[in-house]
Amino acid sequence: MVGAWEDKTANEDDVTQGTADNKPTLQTNELNGEPTLRFDGSNDYLQGAFTTGGALTQPFTLLAVAELTSTGSVYRYITDGDDASNRMVSGQRDDGDWWIYPGSPALAGDPSDTNWNIWTVVYNGLSSQIWLNGVSEVSGEAGTDEADGLTVGGSYTGAASWWLGDIAEIIIYDSELNTADKNEVGNYMADRYNLSYSDIT
Repeated sequence: MVGAWEDKTANEDDVTQGTADNKPTLQTNELNGEPTLRFDGSNDYLQGAFTTGGALTQPFTLLAVAELTSTGSVYRYITDGDDASNRMVSGQRDDGDWWIYPGSPALAGDPSDTNWNIWTVVYNGLSSQIWLNGVSEVSGEAGTDEADGLTVGGSYTGAASWWLGDIAEIIIYDSELNTADKNEVGNYMADRYNLSYSDIT
C-alpha cells in the first residue's frame, strides 16, 4: 500500500493518505516496465495542499497517464481539488462521458473507455480543452475555479467518485502550455509507457 506520492518539483507538494484501508496499491512493472498506482474504486485516494507555490489560478495544464478497468454511469475521478470551491476534476462523470469540472459548467467529451490514455487538459474558462492521446475530445466553456490542493483517485471529500483502475503519472503546470510543449510532454509519456500519441495541431 502507498501512503504518499511525492511531488518531484521543488514545491514538494506531496499527496498522502494516512488511513491504511484508503491507500492505493503499488503495481510494479505494470506498464512498459514502469510502476503504477492502483485505485480500488471504493475508497482509495491521496490528497495534499499546495503549500509552497500557492493556488493554481487559471489557465493551468494537467497531463496524466491513466486507465479505467471498468466504465459505467458513475463518477470516477483521476483528480480533484481539496475543497468544495477549488475544483480541478478530471475523469468520468455519471453519464459515462469523459469530463473536466473546474466549477460549473462542466466540459464533457466522448464516452469513456478502458484503454490506457494520455490526458492533456487545459483549464482556461471559455477556452478549456481536453485531448486524449493528442486527439481533441472537446473544447469550450468550463468553470473558472482555481485549485489550492490536489486529490488523486477520488473527490475532495474523500467519500465519493473513486477511480477504478491505475494511474501512472500526473504532471501539472501553472500555465497553459503552448502546442509544442504539450506535444513534448505527451511524447515523453508515450515513449515512457509505450503508448500511442498523435501530435496536437
